[in-house]
This record gives sequence, C-alpha cells and structure tokens, in this order.
Amino acid sequence: MLAPSHRSPMTAVLLLALLVPMFAPAVASARIKTNPVPQDKKESKPKDDKSTLSKQERKWLEIYKFSKERYSTNADFRQEVDEAFKRMLREHSEYAFTINVRDPKAEQVKVDEDRIKIAAALYDNPLAQDYVNRVGQSLVPANSDKLYAFKIILNPIPEARSLSTGTVYVSTGLLSSIDNEA
Repeated sequence: MLAPSHRSPMTAVLLLALLVPMFAPAVASARIKTNPVPQDKKESKPKDDKSTLSKQERKWLEIYKFSKERYSTNADFRQEVDEAFKRMLREHSEYAFTINVRDPKAEQVKVDEDRIKIAAALYDNPLAQDYVNRVGQSLVPANSDKLYAFKIILNPIPEARSLSTGTVYVSTGLLSSIDNEA
C-alpha cells in the first residue's frame, strides 16, 4: 500500500482502519444491530450494546473513530489516504485487466527453480460464468448503488478474491470443492 521507508506504523494502521470499511461491512456495527436478545433475558434490563462487542471489535471501533476524525481534520493525512486509495484502485484495475485478457489456453503453471507460479485466466465457459455471476448478483443488496461482477478464474487452488473495482473472482478449485449454492 504505502512504502514503509517513509511511513510510520501508526499511519499504516490509520490508513487500514479508514480503507477497510470501504470494502467490507462494518462487522461490529452489524453485530450490534443483529445481536438478538435471548428469550429468558427479555424482561431484564437491556445491556449496553458496547458490552456485547469483543475486545478486538472494541479496539477496531476505537481506531476507526480516531482515523475518521484524523481524516476529517488533518489535510496531509487525508491526501495520503486518498493517494493510497487511488494507487490501490489502479493496482486492482491492472490485475483485473491482466486476468481478463489472458489467454486461457496459454501455459498456466510456470516453474522457476523451487517456486511455482500459477497465472490465472478467466474460465472459458460462458454458461458457468453466467451462472456464477447470477448467483453472485443475488447476494448484492437490491438498493446497492455499486456495480459488481462475479467471474470464474482457471486456478486449481481454492480461493476467492474481491477487488476494489467491484469484481469478485472465484477459482475453479473453489467451485470444485462445493456441492450447492449456499
């Protein structure tokens, strides 16, 4: 993300705390809203929502609030975060372009001494691609203003990867290990 030679560890933590909510739901907030009250405790006084959070969630919320405040008040920090975000968008766009234009019939596995490099390419089956995209689109909230694309990559390793561009890649290795849509 940022070159560690001239960035402090605190800046990296703050950048991460600001960038994570852009791509993942606020787990702590969702947990507060969806944490049901047990049947036997409905008559008792409701607990404070903060007490139901784990130590990690409370620490994350603390860093997140501090980061948001610093982002809104410190122009240098805001510029640093915005530049890091633009760099990440650029990297993700280049990665998506590379996968989207790579020939699926080309050599996928390269051996370099003791390392194996697997070059992913899109899976060449339009019916499977369409099916995975439809299943993925069913997971996107109806009121979402973001666009998403779900694609299959030809890779025997079970993995899924999401990019900041809204593209979600699911490997053939992961698809071969599942037996239903859920």
